[in-house]
Amino acid sequence: MEQLRAIIAANVSRLRLERGLTQQELANQLNYSDKAVSKWERGESAPDISVLARIAAIFGVTVDYLITDHRAGRNANPPQGPSAPAWETQESAAPGADAGAGSAQDDEAVTNMGKLASVFGFKSAGKFTVTLMAGAAVWLLAVTAFVALTVFCPAWDKAWCCFVFAVPLTAIVLLIFNLLWGRMSVSFALMAASVWTVLGAVFVFFIEHQPWIIFLIGIPAQAMILLWQILHKRRKK
Repeated sequence: MEQLRAIIAANVSRLRLERGLTQQELANQLNYSDKAVSKWERGESAPDISVLARIAAIFGVTVDYLITDHRAGRNANPPQGPSAPAWETQESAAPGADAGAGSAQDDEAVTNMGKLASVFGFKSAGKFTVTLMAGAAVWLLAVTAFVALTVFCPAWDKAWCCFVFAVPLTAIVLLIFNLLWGRMSVSFALMAASVWTVLGAVFVFFIEHQPWIIFLIGIPAQAMILLWQILHKRRKK
């Protein structure tokens, strides 16, 4: 049990520092005190399985990852039978080595995704991944629409506008998911991006008419976004 507490302590402490969180900030997300987090990281106690699951979700890892020793040199040289032939030892060890390398790469990928998620204010890598998948789905629809229009409406010369309108639609989709799970400062940037890319897409679609005046709409819209951002900052204080 002491060894398990030490493993959990090392993993939680490392992941917290990589995410740039203080013990108090992690405690707030878990609705625990910073003293409890401190005890976990010193190995004096261990969180129960439900709390481990919440910690894993915050850092974008699994519970199994939290209870596995990832410190260098641990279990690096497992014992082998003395009578095993050299070729047999190498053959049986190779899959394990490959699996270990694959596991390490997966853990690194999860950690990197968690770091990227934290930059945008997402509490878990899973929600951040879902958001990115939603954005990618917009481009899948754009490509599908472009192919369909090219095949079934070859006379229409603006099928390429599917990709033009995919830009603001992507910004809007990312904005929706970011409002649900992300950081508000990023949402304000996505609001501005949505406004100007929508206006830009409409301008490009009707470019033969040179509708420059349409961009005047963006000025009051941008002003509203800035005022909302200022109000949001004051309310947080």
